[in-house]
Amino acid sequence: MKIIKSFISGVRTSVKSWRGILITWFLTLIIVSMLAIPFKGALKAAFGNSMITEKLAYGFNTELFTDLGSTLKVIVSFFSTGLLLVMFFGFFLNIFLAGGLFNGLRKDNNSFTFPAFFNSAAKNFWSFLIISLITRLIINFISGLVIAAPLIFISLNENISTKTSIIVASASGLISIVIIPFMLLVADYARAWQVKNEKSACFTAIGFGFSQAFSKFWSSYLLMLAILSVQILFIYVVFTTLPGWRPVSAGGIILLFLVSQILFFIRIFLKVWRYGSVTALMEENLEKTF
Repeated sequence: MKIIKSFISGVRTSVKSWRGILITWFLTLIIVSMLAIPFKGALKAAFGNSMITEKLAYGFNTELFTDLGSTLKVIVSFFSTGLLLVMFFGFFLNIFLAGGLFNGLRKDNNSFTFPAFFNSAAKNFWSFLIISLITRLIINFISGLVIAAPLIFISLNENISTKTSIIVASASGLISIVIIPFMLLVADYARAWQVKNEKSACFTAIGFGFSQAFSKFWSSYLLMLAILSVQILFIYVVFTTLPGWRPVSAGGIILLFLVSQILFFIRIFLKVWRYGSVTALMEENLEKTF
Protein backbone atom coordinates (compact mmCIF):
# COMPACT_ATOMS: atom_id res chain seq x y z
CA MET A 1 0.00 0.00 0.00
CA LYS A 2 2.84 2.37 0.88
CA ILE A 3 4.52 1.65 -2.46
CA ILE A 4 1.35 2.34 -4.47
CA LYS A 5 0.67 5.53 -2.51
CA SER A 6 4.19 6.83 -3.12
CA PHE A 7 3.97 5.73 -6.77
CA ILE A 8 0.80 7.76 -7.33
CA SER A 9 2.05 10.69 -5.27
CA GLY A 10 5.16 10.81 -7.46
CA VAL A 11 2.99 11.14 -10.56
CA ARG A 12 0.90 13.90 -8.98
CA THR A 13 3.86 15.98 -7.79
CA SER A 14 5.64 15.50 -11.14
CA VAL A 15 2.63 16.85 -13.01
CA LYS A 16 2.55 19.77 -10.57
CA SER A 17 6.23 20.44 -11.39
CA TRP A 18 5.73 20.60 -15.17
CA ARG A 19 7.30 24.07 -15.31
CA GLY A 20 10.48 22.74 -13.75
CA ILE A 21 10.49 19.89 -16.27
CA LEU A 22 10.02 22.43 -19.06
CA ILE A 23 12.99 24.46 -17.80
CA THR A 24 15.11 21.29 -17.68
CA TRP A 25 14.07 20.35 -21.23
CA PHE A 26 14.79 23.84 -22.59
CA LEU A 27 18.22 24.26 -20.98
CA THR A 28 19.24 20.74 -21.99
CA LEU A 29 18.19 21.51 -25.57
CA ILE A 30 20.45 24.57 -25.53
CA ILE A 31 23.39 22.48 -24.28
CA VAL A 32 22.85 19.84 -26.98
CA SER A 33 22.49 22.57 -29.63
CA MET A 34 26.01 23.71 -28.76
CA LEU A 35 27.17 20.50 -30.45
CA ALA A 36 24.40 19.78 -32.96
CA ILE A 37 24.32 23.12 -34.80
CA PRO A 38 28.11 23.48 -35.37
CA PHE A 39 28.33 19.77 -36.27
CA LYS A 40 25.58 20.20 -38.84
CA GLY A 41 27.51 23.14 -40.30
CA ALA A 42 30.68 21.04 -40.46
CA LEU A 43 28.86 18.25 -42.32
CA LYS A 44 27.33 20.74 -44.74
CA ALA A 45 30.74 22.26 -45.42
CA ALA A 46 32.24 18.78 -45.96
CA PHE A 47 29.55 17.44 -48.29
CA GLY A 48 28.71 20.70 -49.99
CA ASN A 49 25.54 20.52 -52.03
CA SER A 50 25.49 16.72 -52.20
CA MET A 51 22.25 14.84 -51.60
CA ILE A 52 23.39 13.51 -48.21
CA THR A 53 19.88 13.43 -46.76
CA GLU A 54 18.61 11.38 -49.68
CA LYS A 55 21.59 9.00 -49.56
CA LEU A 56 21.14 8.39 -45.86
CA ALA A 57 17.38 7.94 -46.09
CA TYR A 58 17.63 4.15 -46.35
CA GLY A 59 20.49 3.54 -43.93
CA PHE A 60 24.04 4.52 -43.06
CA ASN A 61 26.20 4.80 -46.19
CA THR A 62 29.88 4.40 -45.34
CA GLU A 63 31.01 5.52 -48.81
CA LEU A 64 29.84 9.04 -48.04
CA PHE A 65 32.38 9.32 -45.22
CA THR A 66 35.28 7.26 -46.58
CA ASP A 67 35.55 9.66 -49.53
CA LEU A 68 36.14 12.64 -47.27
CA GLY A 69 39.82 11.86 -46.67
CA SER A 70 41.45 14.21 -44.14
CA THR A 71 38.17 16.09 -43.69
CA LEU A 72 36.75 13.05 -41.93
CA LYS A 73 39.44 13.28 -39.22
CA VAL A 74 38.52 16.92 -38.62
CA ILE A 75 34.81 16.05 -38.33
CA VAL A 76 35.47 13.14 -35.95
CA SER A 77 37.81 15.27 -33.81
CA PHE A 78 35.27 18.09 -33.73
CA PHE A 79 32.45 15.74 -32.76
CA SER A 80 34.49 13.99 -30.04
CA THR A 81 35.57 17.27 -28.45
CA GLY A 82 32.08 18.71 -28.70
CA LEU A 83 30.53 15.58 -27.20
CA LEU A 84 32.89 15.71 -24.21
CA LEU A 85 32.02 19.37 -23.62
CA VAL A 86 28.29 18.64 -23.84
CA MET A 87 28.65 15.78 -21.36
CA PHE A 88 30.71 17.98 -19.03
CA PHE A 89 28.29 20.92 -19.02
CA GLY A 90 25.31 18.56 -19.02
CA PHE A 91 26.57 16.82 -15.89
CA PHE A 92 26.75 20.09 -13.91
CA LEU A 93 23.50 21.38 -15.41
CA ASN A 94 21.61 18.27 -14.29
CA ILE A 95 22.97 18.60 -10.75
CA PHE A 96 22.02 22.28 -10.67
CA LEU A 97 18.48 21.70 -11.95
CA ALA A 98 17.92 18.73 -9.62
CA GLY A 99 17.94 21.13 -6.67
CA GLY A 100 15.01 23.04 -8.11
CA LEU A 101 13.14 19.89 -9.13
CA PHE A 102 13.42 18.24 -5.70
CA ASN A 103 12.26 21.44 -4.03
CA GLY A 104 9.09 21.50 -6.15
CA LEU A 105 8.27 17.89 -5.23
CA ARG A 106 7.94 18.48 -1.49
CA LYS A 107 4.50 18.04 0.06
CA ASP A 108 4.64 21.47 1.73
CA ASN A 109 5.49 23.22 -1.55
CA ASN A 110 2.06 24.20 -2.85
CA SER A 111 3.01 26.53 -5.69
CA PHE A 112 5.77 26.78 -8.30
CA THR A 113 7.68 30.02 -8.84
CA PHE A 114 10.71 30.55 -11.03
CA PRO A 115 12.67 32.46 -8.32
CA ALA A 116 12.08 29.62 -5.83
CA PHE A 117 13.13 27.02 -8.42
CA PHE A 118 16.44 28.69 -9.26
CA ASN A 119 17.08 29.73 -5.66
CA SER A 120 16.80 26.11 -4.52
CA ALA A 121 18.92 24.97 -7.49
CA ALA A 122 21.71 27.38 -6.56
CA LYS A 123 21.41 26.76 -2.81
CA ASN A 124 21.69 22.97 -3.09
CA PHE A 125 24.20 22.80 -5.96
CA TRP A 126 27.35 22.04 -3.96
CA SER A 127 25.61 19.55 -1.69
CA PHE A 128 24.05 17.79 -4.68
CA LEU A 129 27.40 17.78 -6.47
CA ILE A 130 29.14 16.02 -3.56
CA ILE A 131 26.23 13.58 -3.16
CA SER A 132 26.33 12.74 -6.88
CA LEU A 133 30.11 12.33 -6.97
CA ILE A 134 30.25 10.11 -3.88
CA THR A 135 27.38 7.85 -4.97
CA ARG A 136 28.84 7.54 -8.48
CA LEU A 137 32.26 6.69 -7.10
CA ILE A 138 30.68 4.01 -4.90
CA ILE A 139 28.76 2.59 -7.89
CA ASN A 140 31.90 2.57 -10.06
CA PHE A 141 34.04 1.05 -7.30
CA ILE A 142 31.58 -1.72 -6.41
CA SER A 143 30.77 -2.46 -10.06
CA GLY A 144 34.49 -2.62 -10.87
CA LEU A 145 35.12 -4.85 -7.89
CA VAL A 146 32.17 -7.15 -8.61
CA ILE A 147 32.69 -7.35 -12.39
CA ALA A 148 36.38 -6.71 -13.05
CA ALA A 149 37.81 -8.89 -10.27
CA PRO A 150 35.99 -12.11 -11.31
CA LEU A 151 36.76 -11.48 -14.99
CA ILE A 152 40.46 -11.00 -14.25
CA PHE A 153 40.44 -14.18 -12.16
CA ILE A 154 38.76 -16.11 -14.99
CA SER A 155 41.20 -14.80 -17.60
CA LEU A 156 44.21 -15.77 -15.46
CA ASN A 157 42.91 -19.23 -14.58
CA GLU A 158 42.95 -21.52 -17.61
CA ASN A 159 41.47 -24.49 -15.73
CA ILE A 160 38.03 -22.90 -15.27
CA SER A 161 35.41 -24.35 -17.62
CA THR A 162 33.37 -22.25 -20.02
CA LYS A 163 30.18 -23.00 -18.10
CA THR A 164 31.71 -21.83 -14.82
CA SER A 165 33.04 -18.69 -16.50
CA ILE A 166 29.57 -17.85 -17.84
CA ILE A 167 27.97 -18.43 -14.42
CA VAL A 168 30.55 -16.26 -12.64
CA ALA A 169 30.28 -13.46 -15.24
CA SER A 170 26.47 -13.56 -15.16
CA ALA A 171 26.39 -13.51 -11.35
CA SER A 172 28.78 -10.55 -11.31
CA GLY A 173 26.65 -8.63 -13.78
CA LEU A 174 23.47 -9.44 -11.83
CA ILE A 175 24.98 -8.25 -8.54
CA SER A 176 26.09 -5.03 -10.22
CA ILE A 177 22.59 -4.45 -11.61
CA VAL A 178 21.10 -5.02 -8.15
CA ILE A 179 23.48 -2.49 -6.60
CA ILE A 180 22.61 0.35 -9.01
CA PRO A 181 18.93 0.77 -7.93
CA PHE A 182 20.04 0.70 -4.29
CA MET A 183 22.58 3.48 -4.82
CA LEU A 184 20.00 5.50 -6.77
CA LEU A 185 17.79 5.19 -3.70
CA VAL A 186 20.61 6.45 -1.49
CA ALA A 187 21.20 9.45 -3.78
CA ASP A 188 17.49 10.31 -4.08
CA TYR A 189 16.85 9.98 -0.35
CA ALA A 190 19.93 12.12 0.37
CA ARG A 191 18.87 14.88 -2.03
CA ALA A 192 15.25 14.83 -0.83
CA TRP A 193 16.45 15.18 2.77
CA GLN A 194 18.91 17.95 1.88
CA VAL A 195 16.22 20.04 0.16
CA LYS A 196 13.92 19.61 3.16
CA ASN A 197 16.60 20.98 5.52
CA GLU A 198 17.75 24.57 5.44
CA LYS A 199 21.34 23.90 6.47
CA SER A 200 23.71 22.42 3.89
CA ALA A 201 24.93 19.05 5.19
CA CYS A 202 25.76 16.74 2.30
CA PHE A 203 27.52 14.07 4.36
CA THR A 204 24.66 13.92 6.84
CA ALA A 205 22.32 13.66 3.86
CA ILE A 206 24.29 10.72 2.45
CA GLY A 207 24.17 9.03 5.86
CA PHE A 208 20.41 9.56 5.92
CA GLY A 209 20.17 8.12 2.41
CA PHE A 210 21.93 4.92 3.44
CA SER A 211 19.88 4.72 6.63
CA GLN A 212 16.57 5.00 4.79
CA ALA A 213 17.63 2.66 1.99
CA PHE A 214 18.60 -0.03 4.51
CA SER A 215 15.84 0.43 7.11
CA LYS A 216 13.05 0.72 4.51
CA PHE A 217 14.72 -1.62 2.05
CA TRP A 218 11.82 -3.63 0.60
CA SER A 219 9.35 -0.78 0.17
CA SER A 220 12.06 1.52 -1.21
CA TYR A 221 13.69 -1.07 -3.47
CA LEU A 222 10.45 -2.38 -4.95
CA LEU A 223 9.33 1.20 -5.63
CA MET A 224 12.61 1.96 -7.39
CA LEU A 225 12.43 -1.25 -9.45
CA ALA A 226 8.89 -0.43 -10.56
CA ILE A 227 9.86 3.07 -11.72
CA LEU A 228 13.08 1.90 -13.39
CA SER A 229 11.09 -0.80 -15.21
CA VAL A 230 8.80 1.87 -16.68
CA GLN A 231 11.83 3.97 -17.70
CA ILE A 232 13.59 1.01 -19.33
CA LEU A 233 10.40 0.03 -21.17
CA PHE A 234 10.03 3.60 -22.45
CA ILE A 235 13.65 3.72 -23.66
CA TYR A 236 13.23 0.33 -25.35
CA VAL A 237 10.12 1.49 -27.22
CA VAL A 238 11.85 4.69 -28.34
CA PHE A 239 15.01 2.96 -29.57
CA THR A 240 13.06 0.27 -31.43
CA THR A 241 10.69 2.64 -33.24
CA LEU A 242 12.40 6.00 -33.75
CA PRO A 243 15.51 4.79 -35.68
CA GLY A 244 13.23 3.31 -38.34
CA TRP A 245 11.86 6.75 -39.16
CA ARG A 246 14.01 8.23 -41.96
CA PRO A 247 12.40 11.44 -43.27
CA VAL A 248 13.59 12.83 -46.60
CA SER A 249 11.43 15.96 -46.79
CA ALA A 250 11.76 19.16 -44.78
CA GLY A 251 8.34 18.58 -43.22
CA GLY A 252 9.30 15.06 -42.18
CA ILE A 253 12.50 16.30 -40.55
CA ILE A 254 10.60 18.96 -38.60
CA LEU A 255 8.02 16.40 -37.49
CA LEU A 256 10.78 14.01 -36.41
CA PHE A 257 12.41 16.79 -34.39
CA LEU A 258 9.13 17.64 -32.66
CA VAL A 259 8.38 13.99 -31.84
CA SER A 260 11.91 13.44 -30.50
CA GLN A 261 11.60 16.50 -28.24
CA ILE A 262 8.23 15.33 -26.91
CA LEU A 263 9.78 11.94 -26.14
CA PHE A 264 12.71 13.63 -24.43
CA PHE A 265 10.26 15.69 -22.35
CA ILE A 266 8.52 12.45 -21.30
CA ARG A 267 11.89 10.94 -20.36
CA ILE A 268 12.60 13.91 -18.07
CA PHE A 269 9.11 13.53 -16.60
CA LEU A 270 9.82 9.88 -15.78
CA LYS A 271 13.02 10.86 -13.99
CA VAL A 272 11.19 13.55 -12.00
CA TRP A 273 8.51 10.95 -11.25
CA ARG A 274 11.25 8.87 -9.60
CA TYR A 275 12.36 11.88 -7.58
CA GLY A 276 8.78 12.58 -6.52
CA SER A 277 8.02 9.00 -5.53
CA VAL A 278 11.15 8.67 -3.36
CA THR A 279 10.44 12.09 -1.81
CA ALA A 280 6.87 11.04 -1.00
CA LEU A 281 8.07 7.78 0.55
CA MET A 282 10.67 9.64 2.62
CA GLU A 283 8.10 12.13 3.90
CA GLU A 284 5.71 9.33 4.86
CA ASN A 285 8.49 7.46 6.68
CA LEU A 286 9.48 10.61 8.59
CA GLU A 287 5.87 11.32 9.56
CA LYS A 288 5.53 7.83 11.03
CA THR A 289 8.84 8.25 12.87
CA PHE A 290 7.69 11.41 14.60
